[in-house]
Amino acid sequence: MEVTPTPEVLEKEQSLLHLAIMCKSADVLASIETFGVNINLPGEAKRPLLHFALSYESNDTSWIPIFCMYGIEIDAVDKDSKTALAIEIENSNTLTANALIDKRAKWRQQEETPESSYEIR
Repeated sequence: MEVTPTPEVLEKEQSLLHLAIMCKSADVLASIETFGVNINLPGEAKRPLLHFALSYESNDTSWIPIFCMYGIEIDAVDKDSKTALAIEIENSNTLTANALIDKRAKWRQQEETPESSYEIR
């Protein structure tokens, strides 16, 4: 089960993208993208950007459609090979899990989310 990071851990992960999330500013993200900056984090990043956003603001679904709009990978896995959807389900965060399911997020990186998950909604 993923634990909410401490402020000290969050500070170590800062980039322009992380600061946009911490400031709750989709405009900053849009500006970064407009200037042609690759907004996907490198593979060696500790956590994918969506994992960071969801751990920073639990149950905040506002970043999910924004990330999808800009092509940020919502099915990326963390160091434990877990997708954001798997973590949100483990943490019983139904609001964000449902938002991810609506965007067709995968349960595991190489698998589709079972069709029954869409039918339950």
